[in-house]
Amino acid sequence: MATTLHITNGDGAGGLIQECAVADDVLPWRDIMHYGPFPNALTLNAVSEIRAQYLAGDLLPLADVKQDFRDRNNQLAAAQITMTKSFCGSSTIFWISCNFFKFSTGSNKPCQYLQH
Repeated sequence: MATTLHITNGDGAGGLIQECAVADDVLPWRDIMHYGPFPNALTLNAVSEIRAQYLAGDLLPLADVKQDFRDRNNQLAAAQITMTKSFCGSSTIFWISCNFFKFSTGSNKPCQYLQH
């Protein structure tokens, strides 16, 4: 069975894909990666911890942000395992513009975790 993971740059795009009756998995990447620290040469989990600390506040409790990032990272890891086991018919579609990061920050750091 073919499996496709759609990674979007937020819930808006993810919702649109789901409304199109796509039978695939959708993973909204809920992180405004072009604001705040995004250290280089760390694991996704380590960067997620730093990003959660930065993004948390009165409207976004730290525990909630950390849990959302853990869930996201776990879904991504599970998808990678599934795709590795199935070899054929599986894919990942990124609905994220890495060019945005290059133009706005002069860096491609956020995209290193999203490219294979």
